[in-house]
Amino acid sequence: MMFYVYRDENRHWRWRLMTVSKQVLAESPKAYHQKDDCRAAIQLMKNCGVARVHEIPIQMSLEQVLGSHLVKVVPSMNDL
Repeated sequence: MMFYVYRDENRHWRWRLMTVSKQVLAESPKAYHQKDDCRAAIQLMKNCGVARVHEIPIQMSLEQVLGSHLVKVVPSMNDL
């Protein structure tokens, strides 16, 4: 895997994480005015080895979880 730093159509800096076969795994969610800020964001990504994985139950959508605590969904009798 490799991070690529590039300028977008507005001449702002962005990053992209790609596999050796050029498949995009992640992209910067925002544009950076300074190249150093873009590189700092890459460094944050590289250092996030302690980031946890949060699985969303199949009964819930991501929209239901964002901005709130995960709530256990109990199926109704009609769903069983």
